[in-house]
Amino acid sequence: MAQCRDAGIVRGSYDEPMLADLARARQMAFASHEVEAHALLMSLVPAIEKADRDDWMAEVFAQVGEIYLVRSAHDQAAECTRELAHQLDQITAALAGDPAELDGQTLSESQLRAILDQYVAWARFLESGLAAARGDHEAAKAALDALVAEPLPGRPAERRYLVATARARCAAALCEDDRYAAAIPFWEQVMEEVERLDGDDLWDDRLLVTAGLGYGSFCVETGRLAEAEPWLRRAGARAEARDWSLDISRAKLERGIARWRVGDLISAEHLLHESYPAIAEHARAHDVSRVWYHRGLVRLAVGDLPAVEESWDHAERHWREIDKPLHVHRLLLQRSWIPIFRSEFAEAVEYVARARDVLEEWPRSTWVQYARLDFQLGMVWRADALADLGFDTKGELAVYSSRPGSRTHQRAMRKLEQAADLIIPAALAVDAERHAITDPGARARWATSISAPMYAGAFAIAHSWENTGLIAELIEHHSVRGAFDAADTDGGPVPGATDLPVAVLPEGQVSTLTRDRPAVSLTRIGPAPELQMDPGGQPILRGYRDLAMTRYGRTITTDEPAWRTWP
Repeated sequence: MAQCRDAGIVRGSYDEPMLADLARARQMAFASHEVEAHALLMSLVPAIEKADRDDWMAEVFAQVGEIYLVRSAHDQAAECTRELAHQLDQITAALAGDPAELDGQTLSESQLRAILDQYVAWARFLESGLAAARGDHEAAKAALDALVAEPLPGRPAERRYLVATARARCAAALCEDDRYAAAIPFWEQVMEEVERLDGDDLWDDRLLVTAGLGYGSFCVETGRLAEAEPWLRRAGARAEARDWSLDISRAKLERGIARWRVGDLISAEHLLHESYPAIAEHARAHDVSRVWYHRGLVRLAVGDLPAVEESWDHAERHWREIDKPLHVHRLLLQRSWIPIFRSEFAEAVEYVARARDVLEEWPRSTWVQYARLDFQLGMVWRADALADLGFDTKGELAVYSSRPGSRTHQRAMRKLEQAADLIIPAALAVDAERHAITDPGARARWATSISAPMYAGAFAIAHSWENTGLIAELIEHHSVRGAFDAADTDGGPVPGATDLPVAVLPEGQVSTLTRDRPAVSLTRIGPAPELQMDPGGQPILRGYRDLAMTRYGRTITTDEPAWRTWP
């Protein structure tokens, strides 16, 4: 009867061989042997139709729909979901009609109601997962809410699996669209549920492995490496106990990516190499591409450019096959570095242009992705200008060989100006977004992974351009963040404010707390007013701030009166 419990089908005086086969199909699917599970389920259909058993057919639709969903066969998953919903509608109509209509049914009224109790939840589960896979986050959430409302009496492990797995899929879909902050509430609910697991039921084991790998990957991508490691190891250990080879390899893949992020290239290469055979054997195109992509990053770190190109060729091909435009976009941006290293700047610009084409064809693109794209194009122009200045990219010393005022030098300055028009607005936009993030951990991760590198690029381009005035403006703009008093009627920076003790208040505000003065606002997590350094000049960075608004719709400063930097 353990197999019957694992299958999760309606119990009754059924044929034990059919129950055993349905349970075995579920076990094979959970072990990632979907092809074999699908073949077994399809072989059962003729006997189920002959027996006229709605309960068994509903189980087949539920299992096959999930198999198609896992294998990214979305059209087939949608067809199974429709068939399941149609069958449930017929049962509902029969139960709501004349009792005489139930006379021809193989199952009793109570058994038909049990089918509804169980498989309406499965229909909601498939609807949510399908909407999430297609990027329709609102529909996925609506179906999830409907699933949560389904009681599924008498089957707590199955219901826990359905609800938590649906939430994990909603979270993973948001991450696929770079909406990591929106995914956090989903992951929190999933992991709270996982923490309450206390048995070794098949459903619970599948949930633990799915959630552990998914959340571990989320933590790796968002910089929570210390939090990712125990979950990845725990999921990997449970997968080993079940002999789920694909999940064992997926755990190694995520751990390998984590090792690459901390610069442990040897461990990263070892784990990525070990993860590949099972991932390739199970024909998981997305994970295959991720292995090749990160192996390319490892090889890039050691300067093996031919191996990098080979790895990324494989990754791009598979991602295009399964229609992963955002991943292709990221890869093309990354690939633009290789021709930069070779001083083949026209080819680098072509890669960036291809990345832009992919982004423009993708309906869910965001301003952040366009900002990073413009930033990378600006870096290409900067590298081209530095080459004109005679910067030796292969030498040990960063020296220029061009003569100031020469035609070559002037041409390089024009390229640097063009690069600044791309890099600085993008850097200002993402830095302003950092101040809009209220959670300190998320704000720090945004700064580390996005804001700080791009802001450093803004300083680098100003330095390369030999524009000391721009450098001063960038310094002033950056320094004023977190160093002003919102209650100061003069609207100016507070002298010595950064030396005061700080306490976090609601709504992202921070205040100074001293014994000698009332609490006042030291800083606001948000934009500051314009800053004016020259009594006869314009507020600083106005042109670049206008470009940030035009290109990305980001407001860098408030509408308050400009602050002056002189007494």
